[in-house]
Amino acid sequence: MENKKTAVLKIKYADIIMGVLFVALAAWIFWVCRSDGLDFYHDNAPGPGFMPMISAAMIAVCGVGITVKAVMALRKNDPEGEKPIAVSKEWKTFFLIIGVCFASMFLAEILGLIITVTLAMIVLIRFLETEKWSTSIVVGVATGIVIYLIFVVFLKVHVPRGPLGF
Repeated sequence: MENKKTAVLKIKYADIIMGVLFVALAAWIFWVCRSDGLDFYHDNAPGPGFMPMISAAMIAVCGVGITVKAVMALRKNDPEGEKPIAVSKEWKTFFLIIGVCFASMFLAEILGLIITVTLAMIVLIRFLETEKWSTSIVVGVATGIVIYLIFVVFLKVHVPRGPLGF
């Protein structure tokens, strides 16, 4: 039987690509902060760019670390790096999460943020953790209640409200 060679992204290359993308993302965040005039420190207090720039610095450090580790593994000819980046089940999980996130972004303005987060949690718990519907609904509703209490009641954050008022 002939051994077909398939084009599969190997872990060693995926890690290098991901590390470089993280560094690029961090550079973009820094650029946006600077171009929008978000100061890191302003009037003896952290400015509006403080958290984004701290986050960008952490993303950059992680990106450099991932890249360096991947390049070192590539030089050692590590057999772990020859494995495919993901198998079929992992891709399905990835696309389910991405799909739920995009649907949540679009539905938040229509249904409200709290309801959208609740529905997203129910779907993720039901289909990723394969829990029963009853468990998924209880955990999803509890998550929605906790998010509502933290952000709306205690922090007074204005979130998109849906037809039910939250």
